[in-house]
Amino acid sequence: MTMNAARPSHRALGAIGALLALALAATACGGDDSSASVPSADVDDVGDTSASSPDDEPSEPVAAVANGPINGLVISQPAFGLGLFTIDRDSGAITELSTSDNIDFVERNDQPLATTSAAFSLGYTTRDGQEFAKDVSLVRIDLATGEVSKLAELGFETETDDSEDRFSFDIQAASDEIVIVQERSSGEDDPIIRTFDPVTGEELASFGAKLDEASDSATCSANASVLYVLDDGRLLGDTSAGTGGDPLFVDPATGDVTLAVPCEVTKYASLDQFVDVSQFADVAVAREGDQWDDESIAKFLSWELEPGSDLVVGDGDLWWVADKSPTVENLMALQKTIVRFDLETGVVEEIFSLGPRSGEFIDCEIGGDTCEIGGPQLQLAFMAGRLVMVDARENTPILILDPATGIIEELVLELGDGVDYTEASLVPGDKEAVWVEVKRMTITKDDDTGRTASGPRYFERIDPTTATVTVSVTQDDS
Repeated sequence: MTMNAARPSHRALGAIGALLALALAATACGGDDSSASVPSADVDDVGDTSASSPDDEPSEPVAAVANGPINGLVISQPAFGLGLFTIDRDSGAITELSTSDNIDFVERNDQPLATTSAAFSLGYTTRDGQEFAKDVSLVRIDLATGEVSKLAELGFETETDDSEDRFSFDIQAASDEIVIVQERSSGEDDPIIRTFDPVTGEELASFGAKLDEASDSATCSANASVLYVLDDGRLLGDTSAGTGGDPLFVDPATGDVTLAVPCEVTKYASLDQFVDVSQFADVAVAREGDQWDDESIAKFLSWELEPGSDLVVGDGDLWWVADKSPTVENLMALQKTIVRFDLETGVVEEIFSLGPRSGEFIDCEIGGDTCEIGGPQLQLAFMAGRLVMVDARENTPILILDPATGIIEELVLELGDGVDYTEASLVPGDKEAVWVEVKRMTITKDDDTGRTASGPRYFERIDPTTATVTVSVTQDDS
């Protein structure tokens, strides 16, 4: 199974190590065996690549409205103007796409989702006789022709300007066979999943994807959120509205929900199935001054590798960041682990530790009342056999994991003249490449009343195989 389009969900300073290969048995659900790999903390093996970013000159102006084959990112970016734009993944040229007359404007808060043949967004049209009430449509951007058109009418946000009942729509996932839209209405707790043909716009099914499963030992219930369309046609989702939780499968025809790991299974796996107490320093950041003995370490390593806030599909497997770091007998340590989960067997098959990048203790005294902790806040993408991890914190490198070797490389985002810090986030809209939005910010005020900063937005294409930026464009926000 390979990844189809889905929205990114969303942390890593320190040395990067090569892989410390282990041949330890992993017994997760049902006692199946699998092998594990854990990167060491050997700083001599760091793969550190600084990106060459553009100078402070803005990119060339946006090309005149024109449609044609799209080879790159489809984006809605007010800095370029109000509408849909493309950024060519080879040249970086920015082109505005002309939109059908029956669409007043397109979604500006969520970026379009792309498949191999099209990208999809939401369109809004003011209702007859109203000033604010809008009809909402599913918009298709054909990558072969650049044509932007209404694919299907979804309904209205509000029926009239004075209506209290409100409806919201969200494109959750898309493939070349299906588009998944979630609909919510005010006063209703349970959302509706609607599926559409990506070419004809025919509505294929509508259902409430609700998990309600029980056994003698457990009860599991939740509203499913769809994250991906798998190659076998099933929908992959989770139990926490796209922000983490138990992975599950949704039947696109019926809405039937099945957990990837049975409800009665209490643990996906624990860290001690992959590492032993002698490797504690390789996989955890301990608070300075704490004295860990083997018994305490064993308790720490028993914590569960449960899904975190971001799930991504790659090489037929599910990947997530497990970041639970419990306190053991007043001892504190931090651990961030990349988990590779086999979707077919429901077993954690491999882990990769972030080691010294798991976090840091700030103003944290032993026995103190407060302990501030800093840690990576990661968005994940999988491309070209690599896991790309974009940290939302300021001035943090992009991390790129090669699962074949276990080596993690750093891609340092260059500041540029007069820039104090960068912030980066993943941008969907190109099925064939990884793009990030990079803010290069200059602090204009920093005093007791707070901090303010401003700066341009760059859109940069990342090559995961070389850990470099291959395209970088910006547009003057003015």
